[in-house]
Amino acid sequence: MNEAWAAKAVRRDQDLDAVDVQILDAMQDDARKSRAEVARQVGLSAAAVHERIHKLERAGVIYLSDFYQHRIRAITATHVVAFAGKSVPSKADGGLLDAGFRWPAGLALDGSDRIVVADSGNHQIRLVDVAGAKVTTIAGAGVEGFADGTASEARFSAPLDVSVAAGDEIYVADQYNYKIREIAGGQVRTVAGSSEGFADGPAAQARFRSVTNVAVDGEGTVYLADSYNHRVRAIY
Repeated sequence: MNEAWAAKAVRRDQDLDAVDVQILDAMQDDARKSRAEVARQVGLSAAAVHERIHKLERAGVIYLSDFYQHRIRAITATHVVAFAGKSVPSKADGGLLDAGFRWPAGLALDGSDRIVVADSGNHQIRLVDVAGAKVTTIAGAGVEGFADGTASEARFSAPLDVSVAAGDEIYVADQYNYKIREIAGGQVRTVAGSSEGFADGPAAQARFRSVTNVAVDGEGTVYLADSYNHRVRAIY
């Protein structure tokens, strides 16, 4: 996203709210502050999810999940843009500002530099193609529940975070199914987790409580925040 595009997008965004103006004013008042510092300072329209901000940086632009505004925001050096989604919840695919989200949470970049979104309220995993200017659904039937299988028929329960491995496998923190899921080759499978609780051991027998964050390292080890068990867990 270059500055000319950002300026054009700001003019196009008729729903730009007052907090965006606060951010721009704060940047002008103190140019030494980073975009992230300014975003934290003014709250960015309640972008925090359970007091955590889901964000990533791509090509010098910071993208944030604006959880309660059902949008993905973009922060450049001088502008804040409602980059994808609308102010009303929706599960529509389509152009960036025509598509919808419901409580978007975790973000990750795939190998093609596209943004993967944990769309927690729609119980889906979405894809924001920046270059193609469109949003599509990667996985999830859009109905809460649990089911492995084809990506379009799989079910999640408030997925809260995503992480992309070197081979473009997508790992999902499936919050209220108490599981880590994997999306690869058009299929969804359960990597680890059985039922709510706490247990180490074989992946299929392990137990978690409120899986909130997930990350995968270069060697394929998956780490997760087991929030209500107050632990960081690893899947080898």
